[in-house]
Amino acid sequence: MWNLPISELFMVGKKTLNKLDKLGIKTIGDLAKKDERFIIKHFGKDGFMIWSYANGNSNEEVNYKESRPKGIGNSVTLPYDMASIEQLTPVLVRLSEQVSYRLRKENMIASVVNVQLKNNKFEVYQSTNLQGVTVRNLKYILIKKNYRIEQILQKRLLKLQKNF
Repeated sequence: MWNLPISELFMVGKKTLNKLDKLGIKTIGDLAKKDERFIIKHFGKDGFMIWSYANGNSNEEVNYKESRPKGIGNSVTLPYDMASIEQLTPVLVRLSEQVSYRLRKENMIASVVNVQLKNNKFEVYQSTNLQGVTVRNLKYILIKKNYRIEQILQKRLLKLQKNF
């Protein structure tokens, strides 16, 4: 967390960000390493609070509230790129089984089927079915995913052909 920009720290707004920037504090780690008294001198009690957050300290009570998930999904990072449905099918079966099991366990149905592929350059290819579908079983998820992946692979192939 220390190498994240200071703007990512809870309670650091635009004004505080500008002041921190003038003091040469660019990352959460920069703030955490500063002397507590120095930060309090410049920011008062709010300075103590953000300095504490940067150091992972808080006296606030943790409120845990169990809630139903808004969505259920699953992903996997593969050790190498795959370019065909035949290669992807066993992976899709496993992911779809896990998603359909969790849908049933939560007594939910899916109204969106989203398929996303990311290659080793982190380029994302995705296709989403947004309407008219309620899904809770593996077979339907697989049919939709295979159809979506075929579309994605075709788009990717066209893009690769254009680059040559």
